[in-house]
Amino acid sequence: GFVLTVALTFALPNALMTAELATFLPADGGQVAWVYEALGSVGHHNALWVWLCNLLDAAVYPQLAASYGSHALRLDPSQSQAIAYCFVGGVCLLNLCGLAAVTASQTFCFALALTPCLAFTAAGLPRLDLSAVAASEGDVSWELLLSWAVWLYSGFSSLGSMAGEVRTPQLTYPLAVALLLPLVTLLNVVPFAVALSVDPVREHFTAGYFGELADSLGGRPLRAFFSAGAIVSLLGLYHSQILAAERTSLAVAAVVDARACGAALPHASPPADYPSASPAHTESRAATGAVSRLCASLVRWVRAEPPCGGAPRWAVLLNAACAFGLAQLPYSSLVEVEMTLYCASHLFFLAAFLALRVQRPHAARLFRVPGGTLAAAAYCVPPLLICVATVTANTLALRDPAATDATI
Repeated sequence: GFVLTVALTFALPNALMTAELATFLPADGGQVAWVYEALGSVGHHNALWVWLCNLLDAAVYPQLAASYGSHALRLDPSQSQAIAYCFVGGVCLLNLCGLAAVTASQTFCFALALTPCLAFTAAGLPRLDLSAVAASEGDVSWELLLSWAVWLYSGFSSLGSMAGEVRTPQLTYPLAVALLLPLVTLLNVVPFAVALSVDPVREHFTAGYFGELADSLGGRPLRAFFSAGAIVSLLGLYHSQILAAERTSLAVAAVVDARACGAALPHASPPADYPSASPAHTESRAATGAVSRLCASLVRWVRAEPPCGGAPRWAVLLNAACAFGLAQLPYSSLVEVEMTLYCASHLFFLAAFLALRVQRPHAARLFRVPGGTLAAAAYCVPPLLICVATVTANTLALRDPAATDATI
């Protein structure tokens, strides 16, 4: 019930606002570009926060995939961690190949991930027990519950990160929201309801446990099918978030370039009476020149975009290295920290949506959230309250170590 409530009060308004802003200002970076357009220099801080949020979110999925692989294949910790490293490295190679490879891989992930989830749900629907879903026992960790509920739907804010590369945003974004929001809500609610009906003991639900539930519903074939689909799904989620991080890092780099000061030192020519180099020095300079040319070629390769389009290679490599490091941390802590940052930065997103409605009310918006300024303000209230509640709960939890012993 709580997850469904968050879908209607948080995900739906955010998805509609993202669709409007993406058709109003279709620029790469999405939220970063919109906040900068509406609020000016405040966008500098927001760019860094959004980038960190995308990175933290991306780092969660390799760990979850490692947990599924560990449950399915009975791997030891070092072997399961290798799955996480393969996630990061494989996606990095795909992104270095360009946009065509990215599009093909995402289509493959979507198709292969959805089918096992539907099979799991169909096998468990005859055992659906709504009383088990509604039951509650023990203390509730509100900071963790709010963080995970917001995390489930935070991806809608990233839809605009590649708006500049969408050919017809006025059609693509409204259609994406109309299709994805009901689908994501159903996939978040129904399989979980089935899982609780099969096993109502909350303490059993650790990362990867759904594979064991699939085993109880359809035996080893369904378990293997579901575990493979879950890993592919997590691969697609990681890929989408690291793509958003790459686009946002470009915005952060632009901010750094704009704020950099100082000029290059003038080239100093040697004096006329400077002695000429010896043959040994000439050979040394030739060797140094070859190394310099090699380094220059490498720098040009890193700074360039792939031939098929996409983010510059330096952004791909930088974000992959950051994700590799963050993947060493506990994923539950990553989610809580990420959602605290996400909710703080999301306040800028809401402010930008309202500011652009006030500043440029008659500008062309090929998709527009119904209503005028007051209606736009009303759309912002539920997400605002949820963001404030999440930040407050997480802040209080940091001051109360005993709160970490509670369960969702």
